[in-house]
Amino acid sequence: GDPLDSNGDRQGNGKMTYSSGNTYEGGFVNNKYHCEKGIYKWADGETFEGPWKDGERDGAVCIYRNADGGVEYSGYVAGQATGEGIFWDPDRKTAYKLLNGEQKGVLSPAAAEKLAKEKFNLPVPDPVVSVTTATAAFKPQPTSRIMGLFRSKAVTADGKLWFKDNGEWGTYEGDPLDSN
Repeated sequence: GDPLDSNGDRQGNGKMTYSSGNTYEGGFVNNKYHCEKGIYKWADGETFEGPWKDGERDGAVCIYRNADGGVEYSGYVAGQATGEGIFWDPDRKTAYKLLNGEQKGVLSPAAAEKLAKEKFNLPVPDPVVSVTTATAAFKPQPTSRIMGLFRSKAVTADGKLWFKDNGEWGTYEGDPLDSN
């Protein structure tokens, strides 16, 4: 099936691969990230996993993993960390209470574990033993002439479909909306 609707907009589950090496895998509604669990991965190794609404991070249980192994559990509304959250250092020996994404003090391991379980229904993340950093391979971009014709969509000579999200061009692969 065609992953695009009659307007050429992304609908259903798909994957974007951006020229920077960043990727997004999850659902789309009306050409915007929108699903219960989407994963955005930056080329430097950082990841965000959680719900998306109207193109923004938006949900009660969101997990952000730093390239160095630090992990944050937070809720997001319209792209902004909201309410209580937790951040762990890579070794998981130190945890910090977050309020609206800002560190507000150290939590004991027991308090961090309790908050993770009660608010996010998640365990303490496993400690990081060794860290490897991803290096982004060069990815071609549509020519400036093609990009100038369309504000947010382009097709290259090889037939690849390109979309622009948050100022960044990338290719799209997708499936139509599932009926279940």
